[in-house]
Amino acid sequence: MLVAADVVNEPFAVINADDFYGPSAYTDMANFLMNECTPKTQAMAGYVLDNTLSDHGTVNRGVCKMNEEGLLIDVVERLKIKRNEAGVIEYEEDNKRFPIKDGSLVSMNFWGFHHSVFESVRKLFIEFVADHKDEPKAEFFIPLFVNLLQQKGEMEVKVLECNENWYGVTYQEDKARVQAAFRALVKKGVYSEELW
Repeated sequence: MLVAADVVNEPFAVINADDFYGPSAYTDMANFLMNECTPKTQAMAGYVLDNTLSDHGTVNRGVCKMNEEGLLIDVVERLKIKRNEAGVIEYEEDNKRFPIKDGSLVSMNFWGFHHSVFESVRKLFIEFVADHKDEPKAEFFIPLFVNLLQQKGEMEVKVLECNENWYGVTYQEDKARVQAAFRALVKKGVYSEELW
């Protein structure tokens, strides 16, 4: 994200390049960026957990905690999430399974920021590199700096609830399902067959 700091001078969105987020997520985020985004107020698309699971194994997801106003309080990384035989979504921690509430929203790394965020993020990144210089696999994740800026009172994050199906290939076996979903989207005219 920081590599774009010198050319981005307006509110902007950040996504994973290899994920499909659905058209309404982009529409909602664009409306937020044009009408609500300020140096203090940013946004994150929150996906219904059920719409992000794989039928072929467990997934890791950042489960959102929000207040009554729909502002993000925290993103808690939950590991080895799957639906059990009884249909309950669970995660694993310390070799035990715990349920996750139906309808929980998760972060799929679709964020909307005001361009003023770059200054704070650059400072935090310099500190992160200094603290982790001997850890070649250390990653400066977006939720990391979001949580730090929230704790400092510099940022609040509005969660934009998204009911779209998220598509990504977590397991090789997911490929056929994702291909079929894209064929259906093309047939409905939601997704263009010729992208360029």
